[in-house]
Formats: sequence, C-alpha cells, structure tokens
Amino acid sequence: MNTTEALQLAHQALTAFGWSEAAAHFIQHSENITFRCEHPARGQALLRLHHPLVPEFGAHGADADQIRHEISWLHALAAAGLPVPRPLHTPAGEPVVTLKAVGPPVHATLLSWLEGEPLADPPQMQHAAAMGDLVGRIHAHGSRWAQPAGFVRPRWDTARFQVALRRIAAMQEDGRLVYQDVYPLQRAISLLADLIDSLQPPLGLLHGDLYAGNFLWRDDRPQLIDFSMCGPGYYLYDLAACLEQIPYHHQATFLEAYRQRHPLRDEHLQILPGFYIAHALVSLSIWVNHAPAQEALIQRLSMVRRAAEEFIHSY
Repeated sequence: MNTTEALQLAHQALTAFGWSEAAAHFIQHSENITFRCEHPARGQALLRLHHPLVPEFGAHGADADQIRHEISWLHALAAAGLPVPRPLHTPAGEPVVTLKAVGPPVHATLLSWLEGEPLADPPQMQHAAAMGDLVGRIHAHGSRWAQPAGFVRPRWDTARFQVALRRIAAMQEDGRLVYQDVYPLQRAISLLADLIDSLQPPLGLLHGDLYAGNFLWRDDRPQLIDFSMCGPGYYLYDLAACLEQIPYHHQATFLEAYRQRHPLRDEHLQILPGFYIAHALVSLSIWVNHAPAQEALIQRLSMVRRAAEEFIHSY
C-alpha cells in the first residue's frame, strides 16, 4: 500500500469516527500505518491503519476481535490511571472500523494523542527508575486484569521463539548465513526453553514492544504508547527488551523500581540473557524478507550470535 492509498483510507476512517474535519499527517509504516490527526475543535489524535509493512509482523492486525482485545486492555489501563493512549470510538460506540481497500479490508483505530518525545540520549538514573516503575505497574495490572471472554492476542512464549528461529535459520538457504552463524542461536534457544521448563518464570499480559521510541517523556515522566504487539507472555521478555536500552550501571535502579510494583525472583532474573537473545531473534525475524533491512540485519545477528555463545558458556 502506498502513501496515497493509505491517506485515502485514513480519511475514510476519520469520517467513520466522526472526525471528518481533521487533517491527517503521515507518521510511519511499521506494524501499522500511523497518522497524526488534527481536528479544529477536538485537538489531536493518533490514527492507526492495521496494515503491517511486512507479513512477518503477524496476522493479528487483520483480526478485528484481536484489535478489540487490545483496545479493552488499553481502556482498563487508562481507567486505572496509567499513562497510556485512551481509545476513541465512532458515534455508534465502536472502537474499530473496517475499511474497503484494494485487496483485503483494513481495520482502523483512533487513540488519544499523548504529548511527549522519546529520550534523545541513553536513559540516566532517574529515567531508569521511572521506566522500571511504569513497566512494573503495567505488568502488575496485566497480572490481575480479568480478560474478556475469548481473549486472543499474540503470544510471547517458547513457541514464538521457535518460529523466529526457523525464519532466521532459513537465511542459510540463500547464503546470507551459514551453519556456524545459526548453530549458537539454536543452542541458546534450546537452553532457554529448558531453563523455562525448570524455573517456570511467570507468564502474564505484557506490552510486547518496549523499545525506547515507545516511551514518550513529558515533564520527566514516561508515558507508554503502541500496544499493537501486546499479549500474554513471559514478563522477562518485556524486561529484556527494556533493559537492553538502559546503560548497565543504571539497570539495578530500573529493577529496584520494577520490584516495588511487581515481583521478580532472583533465579528468574539470572536467565534474562536468554530472553535478550529470544527478543532479538523475534524482532530481527520480522525483517528477513525485507530487502532494505538486510545489511543491518546481518550485522545485528552477528552481535546476537556472540551473546548466544556467552549465554551457552555461562551454563
């Protein structure tokens, strides 16, 4: 889908939400196509067209029920006072609209706009503490929230890690990787699966995409956006994604703040390096068939392979 087609769908969606007077400004195309929308009376909002740039993001954006389940949790988080986008509805009260497009229909959602910016520099101690507090609150809420009947979202578990590993391993077929590149990754994921079976780290509802750009800062306080990948999984998966971006000397501060909000056992924390590898493989596997990403993909996989070797040798 090109930008012109996406903009036509955006105006169709805004009309359905009762925002026909709003101007739509393209932001990016990743797991969704996003627009910043400006309404002369209602202010700003974020419009999402649930149409991923590459199919490896998953099919949940094509399932209106799965989108509604994301929206249900966002409603609950916002109602609990957590700094997340608030879902908006059509005049008929619907949180999801389905648009006629070239090809399959496209679903759209409209969320409140959160003012703020990602950090321009690596997080400092105060940022690490605030991030740990917020992620702990999100996980605590996800652990006790009563999910609606039939709740289905993407899962962040060992089965998902294996899917990612198979995608990466398939890069051997065209010579982008060789066996020596893939074997440490396979051993690391196998070791992680054994440790998960043994230690049973807790599962619950989590964000699923805690990279730095999804923390928007305003008045030195973080807000969390983009719950498009939220679903059940190991809390350590979220923590690995988040801690990767925090300087090592501030990670203890993050974890201390997190533990004030949500429990984390020491024996579970010890297997966090395995979840770093799993998260990296899941993230990188999205781009295996996207030509512009190949150079960066190969470079990052080399780093992950070295981390996998260290993880294996630690056991």
